[in-house]
Amino acid sequence: MKDICILVGGKAGEGVRASGEVIGRALNKAGYYVYIRDDYPSLIEGGHNFSQVHASVEETFSQRKEIDLIGAFDERTVFEHRDEFKSDSILVVNSNKVEVDSELREEVKDVVGLPISDWRKEVGGPEIIENTGFAAAITSLISLDPDYLNEVFRQEYGDKAGINISLAEKTIGECKDRCKELFELDEVDEGGKALLSGNQSILLGAVSAGLDFYVAYPMTPATSILHFAAQNQEELGLDVMQPENEIAVINIALGASFAGKKSMVATSGGGYDLMQETISLAGMSETPILLIEAQRPGPSTGVPTYTSQADLKYVLEAGHGEFPHIVIAPGDVRQAFYLTGKALNHAWRYQTPVTVLVDKHLSESLKNTEIDPDKIEETEPKKLPKEQNNRLEHNKETYNRYFLTEDGVSPLKFPGNDVIVKNSSYEHLENGLTTEKPIEVEKMQEKRLKKTQKIKKQLRNEQRVWSKETGSDTSVITWGSTKGAVIEATKEIEDPISVIQPLYMWPFPIKELKNKLSNKKTVISVEANSTAQLTSLIKEKTEINIDNTILKYNSRPFYPKELAKQIMEVI
Repeated sequence: MKDICILVGGKAGEGVRASGEVIGRALNKAGYYVYIRDDYPSLIEGGHNFSQVHASVEETFSQRKEIDLIGAFDERTVFEHRDEFKSDSILVVNSNKVEVDSELREEVKDVVGLPISDWRKEVGGPEIIENTGFAAAITSLISLDPDYLNEVFRQEYGDKAGINISLAEKTIGECKDRCKELFELDEVDEGGKALLSGNQSILLGAVSAGLDFYVAYPMTPATSILHFAAQNQEELGLDVMQPENEIAVINIALGASFAGKKSMVATSGGGYDLMQETISLAGMSETPILLIEAQRPGPSTGVPTYTSQADLKYVLEAGHGEFPHIVIAPGDVRQAFYLTGKALNHAWRYQTPVTVLVDKHLSESLKNTEIDPDKIEETEPKKLPKEQNNRLEHNKETYNRYFLTEDGVSPLKFPGNDVIVKNSSYEHLENGLTTEKPIEVEKMQEKRLKKTQKIKKQLRNEQRVWSKETGSDTSVITWGSTKGAVIEATKEIEDPISVIQPLYMWPFPIKELKNKLSNKKTVISVEANSTAQLTSLIKEKTEINIDNTILKYNSRPFYPKELAKQIMEVI
């Protein structure tokens, strides 16, 4: 078989997520393309968590709803996902904890009951490592070489991996005798791709562009950036800080940028709310800052551990007043890496705030891909001519922080070397001192306007739209993580369909979208919000009406087969 969808489920606190990731990492090492999606409520213990692992011999961009192989830690998992089982599905249960009725046994290909709790006691491990038993059983049922699994255990748990390996070996040995039915995945060459979450890619992309300082307050779904940064700060050469709230976060980061450190913050919608005044301060003071806004359903607390794309128009209008604010929306792990690197460079090239807009589905899902840090070049800010710089440092000249230039971008210096740098939230003169004179106010407004025009002109050379062209007169346009489900959905449809994804939301790629949409007979917009925000933005900017929209706003991502059916109903 060319691909397989695996689901493991149980209570929060039972290691469900770790089990899914271990399975995915073993498949990645074996050379398969892997996509992992985790689903969990806002609970520390209890409830129902599950992890979906989609593995394929071809690149996969999304999870799949229909399950081939299920690992049920508890009876609730069987109940919650029963309508996702297929006639050829195999169900694995811990027979010490789960009973399966005879009716269900008739609905699936096989039910494998394994006394995982008993085996765990035999090897002397804590209850949490029963998730290892499930990972071992599932990889055994797909005939995966156990060496891949053991390698993952050693990488994840180091010297403590012995107990996991012992339980895995016990489980795999028993499975050989007990399991009558197996899945056989087509053979592939061993893998060498990185299996990363969107959040990990975001941080690595920023580091590749020269990030010095990461500061954040925990807020799902951006929290794992903070964890990843803190765990790897020495290796990545980062300073990492968690202050008391999001207001402190962005003000600390802005202060670090003022001092010359390339800084990044990350949060979700509620934290981004608290950062608005300082985003405006960054616009006025022309201080570079990179923000990550990882969307989740709102308003207010909303559904904090699930996904949404409802913050697009809000982020585009962030901060009061008029100033340039670049907004970029990657749609997969690879794009998250390269576009975040570009975003940090844009912030420092143009001395302005830049926001990378993602969502929970992209932030926390894992996908294997190939990335090359050397392809991201670090941008240095505009500097003063050497002779003028020497005069400044010998106190023979005053530094004009907001020196008026043809393109609106001033040479940038930082405090130190006896140079006084005046940075202001008030409207100011070229030297940074405050002013309220109409002619001076107008000059600075025009300075920022020139910078806006420079950004729009220069970013025309960037790839601002991704597309998969098929020559069809039907196109689906989407953005963010929904791109993955759209790509997978078009594979389910016999007729060719083009896929279009804007990458830059500001400056908006008006010309590119007009070129790609104007000759299409049917255009369908797919978004994870209730008001078709991208659709209305396209109409506002290009005057193109898109009459066909497919919207999902129940806080869950699109599933490819369901989406394919909806697309077919339109075309």
